[in-house]
Amino acid sequence: MSDVALPLAVSPASSRRAARVRGEPVAVQAVLIAISLAFLTLFLLLPLVSVFVEAGARGWAA
Repeated sequence: MSDVALPLAVSPASSRRAARVRGEPVAVQAVLIAISLAFLTLFLLLPLVSVFVEAGARGWAA
C-alpha cells in the first residue's frame, strides 16, 4: 500500500484549475469528434454498405 493520503475535500479553485489543465475547449473536442466520425464512416461503414449493396444487386441466386 501507499503512504500517500488522499485529500478529503477539493476546493473549487483547484478543481477549476484541474479542469482547465486537463481538458480541451469544447470547440476543439467537437472538431476532433467530427473528424473521427468522418474517418470511421469513410473507411468502415461506406465499404460495408457497398459490399451489401453489391451482394443484394445480384439477388439470392448468386
